[in-house]
Amino acid sequence: MWADQAEKPLITSVLPAFEKKYPKVKVDITYKSFDDLIATVVNAASGSNPPDLFQGNIGYAVDGALVKAKLVRPLDDVAAA
Repeated sequence: MWADQAEKPLITSVLPAFEKKYPKVKVDITYKSFDDLIATVVNAASGSNPPDLFQGNIGYAVDGALVKAKLVRPLDDVAAA
């Protein structure tokens, strides 16, 4: 997962509960500065080895580009889980 470094305290606080509930899921997080995340996430998502998850809601410049390139998908099928 790629995330904004400002989210590290939140992610650090919820990750143990997630890992306890889903012990077979290994979570590796790369924290980036907001500017670096914005500058690299679209290229990373379209690359040969994209992160499984990345922080969204960064604005139309990023999210819009990801949606247009079909690099994100609806999560309705897994939302209940």
